[in-house]
Amino acid sequence: RFLILIASPQEILLALKKMGLPYSMYISIGVGLTYMPELARQVGVVIEAQRIRGWKIESKANPLSIVKSFAPVVIPVMLRSLMRAEYLGATMVSRGYGLTRKPILLRDISFKRIDYIVIIASITALIHRHSYKPRMLNIANYRYTIFLIVQK
Repeated sequence: RFLILIASPQEILLALKKMGLPYSMYISIGVGLTYMPELARQVGVVIEAQRIRGWKIESKANPLSIVKSFAPVVIPVMLRSLMRAEYLGATMVSRGYGLTRKPILLRDISFKRIDYIVIIASITALIHRHSYKPRMLNIANYRYTIFLIVQK
């Protein structure tokens, strides 16, 4: 999430290309990066629409009934996602995705010294976080889980 706040998806894709990732891989990552905010917006819209219709989460019930109560949200979101995937596939075919091994980019970037420093610092922080994870309380995930449970 932090990466998306400081760089546009196009810049992230150019950086991944510059690092030598295959074309299909960085295009897939780009589609995922641009789809996540749209998916979050869709979930919010569907939840609000269902609440207007009187939908409520049964928080005191057993876990199976809680999962069943989310069907009015999950089904419309999945249908919209499938429709979006179909449109995206048609768009990619119409633009000639996969016809060439080396696509032409409109803009190119070059790495500077600060870019390498940030990459090394990020990888170091990621390794450090995962090596000390068993000793931590994992407060962020706990708060997110409580948020999902308490949400009305």
